[in-house]
Amino acid sequence: MNIVIKANENLLNEIKQYYYADLDFSNDIPYTKFVISQSDLKVIAYTSNKVMFQGKNATKEAALWQEIESQVSANSNCNCILGGIESEHIGSDEVGTGDYFGPVVVCASYINQELANEISKYDIKDSKKLSDDQIRVLADKIRDIVPHVVYVLDNEKYNNAVATGNNANTIKAKMHNYVLSKLIKQINKKPLVIVDQFCSEKNYYNYLKDTKVVVDQIHFETKAEDKYLGVAVGAIIARDAFLEEMDKLSIKVGFTLQKGASNKVDMQGCDIIEKYGEDYLNKVAKIHFVNTQKIKEHMKQ
Repeated sequence: MNIVIKANENLLNEIKQYYYADLDFSNDIPYTKFVISQSDLKVIAYTSNKVMFQGKNATKEAALWQEIESQVSANSNCNCILGGIESEHIGSDEVGTGDYFGPVVVCASYINQELANEISKYDIKDSKKLSDDQIRVLADKIRDIVPHVVYVLDNEKYNNAVATGNNANTIKAKMHNYVLSKLIKQINKKPLVIVDQFCSEKNYYNYLKDTKVVVDQIHFETKAEDKYLGVAVGAIIARDAFLEEMDKLSIKVGFTLQKGASNKVDMQGCDIIEKYGEDYLNKVAKIHFVNTQKIKEHMKQ
């Protein structure tokens, strides 16, 4: 079955990030931006901004993105801005999910008017618009000011979670729930809670169905880093923690590890196998990424 939806650039980026581990880099379909290949699903994003879903899971997956698009439209008039927050809130975001090397890190941070005023002198914005050096400097300045909780999931634990039946979104949902519950306990209150949306609200809570303590009544919104100071701060602190872990891993392997999931990453994967053996990838990489198969194919040549 083929299902086609229309997506703007923001939604296209969200779709690409969501399925990043299954990007098909061998794609040769004309007029496409990217192709996702799974056993029961193929997603083709065309330059016309139309997205085609094919396969057994096409209906369910297309419905997910149609639901997210409708939620984004409904939230477009949300009364919240990054430059001046109008109510206290907790924001939570994750980093590292699109990087082959390194951990997944989630951080939740608490903001009220007083804290917002205190850090207003700093250039807080979407972490993707900041350099690594800027991230490190900002994190050092705001870490001791803003109440927050960070969860760093290293590669071995991440790979074990995947091997025992958890997909990437299940892992992220559990990590968000953990930092949110810890932060709410720390500040002893539950204000508005915002999570940068990576799946539908229904799916998020379904991922947590076996979790004893679940933070509910969450406001989910895509591109929340641009709109909520708490989410932006959480992303900056999480990114700083990710960079610190990448530095440690780079020292262990003997060279600076590349971020992302490019061909340069594949070449470094080959270098790691040559130096330490194939099993060592489990310590430094997310081995369910398609990069692992590409690395193994390179090693056979």
